[in-house]
Amino acid sequence: MALRNYLAIDCGASSGRCLMGRFDGQSVQVLPIHSFPNGGIEHAGRLHWDEQAIWREIIIGLSKSAAAGMHPRSVSVDTWG
Repeated sequence: MALRNYLAIDCGASSGRCLMGRFDGQSVQVLPIHSFPNGGIEHAGRLHWDEQAIWREIIIGLSKSAAAGMHPRSVSVDTWG
């Protein structure tokens, strides 16, 4: 079986990260690709996620994985809250 790459994006309350899961048919290896801060922005007196900043960081993670020759078959996103 050919090596398969799967990118997981975890957006937590204060930080986020991109992790590459690499499956060779028998075992999974998880590699950190990119980490980033994920603070809130205030708008109309309430805290909100900065979706544009998060999206930029996801693009950086995708770019880093491509530069390393790890092209994901799929991408998943997990968020907190």
